[in-house]
Amino acid sequence: NAKTRPIRIFAAWSLGVCVLTIFFTFSRGGFLALIVALGLMLARRPPSLPSLLITLALIIPMAQFMPASYTERIQTMFESLPIFGGDAQNESSFRGRLSENTVAWMMFEEHPLLGVGLNNYPSEYLNYSQRLGIDPRREDRAPHNFYLQIAAETGLFGLAAFGLIMWYMFRGIRQAQADMMKADKPEYAGMIWAFTAGLMGYFTAAIFLHAAYPRFFWMLVGIALSLPVIAR
Repeated sequence: NAKTRPIRIFAAWSLGVCVLTIFFTFSRGGFLALIVALGLMLARRPPSLPSLLITLALIIPMAQFMPASYTERIQTMFESLPIFGGDAQNESSFRGRLSENTVAWMMFEEHPLLGVGLNNYPSEYLNYSQRLGIDPRREDRAPHNFYLQIAAETGLFGLAAFGLIMWYMFRGIRQAQADMMKADKPEYAGMIWAFTAGLMGYFTAAIFLHAAYPRFFWMLVGIALSLPVIAR
């Protein structure tokens, strides 16, 4: 939404830094989150041909800075899928994630109302993983899925509380966008959409990562809850 060229150049530079940062984490979940966030932004405002050409001109030189093994790691996401003839249990990291996610569901099934208790998943993991029998590691593990973590540790009550917060938050975001448009502030409505795209990127990454750094999640929730107040 920037009108001046220097700010647009700075925005492009910021995007490049963020993309490279995600690449250097070697995180496959981070890569998918990036795709979702960028996809939402492009769906709202498809790029013009000159902007697309400039973007490609920036991406091509940046590609040389990508770690050589990064693309191989990304390829494992698809090679391990059954539709491509793969088996997730043959790849160690996927086998570990499968065990961690399945154990979280087992905990939820056996303790559906209140779960096994907040932050109790790691200490209970080995008891369940030995019964499951697909993870040879003998160490406490995390669920590596934010939503399954909520279900396993806090049960239906936790899921209901989380769902209520998310419903209230997204309702406020939608109202804030509408209020900004009514106030003839399309640039602010665009900023709210950009924040929403980033938020959806976080929720995508949360499929592959538990609440290891909850302060960042609640910071995003706090910003989201402030948007309708700012709009009014």
